[in-house]
Amino acid sequence: MKRKVIVTAAVNGAAPRKALNPAVPEQPAELARAARECHDAGAAIVHFHIRGPQGEPACAPDILNEIDGEIRALSPIITQASTAPLRDVEESLALFQAENLPEMMTVAFGLMHLSTPKGDTLYPCTRSFLRRFLLEMRSHGVKPELELLSGASADDALELLSQGDCLEEPMSAVLLMGQPMQGVKRYDMDYLIQTFRRFPAGTQLSAACAGPQNLEAVILTLLLGGNVRVGMEETLWYREGEAVKSNAQLVERAVRLLRELDLEPATPAEARAILGLRPL
Repeated sequence: MKRKVIVTAAVNGAAPRKALNPAVPEQPAELARAARECHDAGAAIVHFHIRGPQGEPACAPDILNEIDGEIRALSPIITQASTAPLRDVEESLALFQAENLPEMMTVAFGLMHLSTPKGDTLYPCTRSFLRRFLLEMRSHGVKPELELLSGASADDALELLSQGDCLEEPMSAVLLMGQPMQGVKRYDMDYLIQTFRRFPAGTQLSAACAGPQNLEAVILTLLLGGNVRVGMEETLWYREGEAVKSNAQLVERAVRLLRELDLEPATPAEARAILGLRPL
């Protein structure tokens, strides 16, 4: 039997704007259409960031409700919301006020420092905060997707798993690389290989690299037995000089690649079974 690969479409991120590529989905209806197109192309999960009315990053439970509802109305794809805060990690806890929570939510493991012309912002995702956040997710029946930013992030994840009450197997995690923030690992093939080997069998791992090395990360992840994450969060370019037309275009390429390796994309139902999620 061919190995099933879970394909995640990371459709917008916090930074990409329509001014850079008009195909970036921002509003709930756009996100729902992008999710359906990605599902039809072979994705099992849609990962999205909440945006406000002007396309700005938001941490709003009412908008999360709307996005999740619109996506579920158009396709059976698994919904996975980012919990990225705007100014302080405590903001993310407000998302649990949403009436209809997604099946999965991401949680960033690491200490991130963002420097901009407007000043510096530190996101101190300490182990104590991560534990509290994970317990909150567990109480709401939401499966975490761990966003690992460095080797120290993997240490945190394995330590919290060993405590036995806030993380459970099978874990799902993505190695995020190349983001322009202090504390986030640059793309490194050896790092990716070594980090994959640290996690217990059954952990569902993928990798994503912002920029032109994303495709290399996808291919290496497949060779290591992992899953795939692609989308306009990571890159707005299909190849040098050619802008991405849609998130589905990136999913289609990933599916072609994995099929060349005699693998098959998992359906949302198959991905739910692999991840231990409730069936629809």
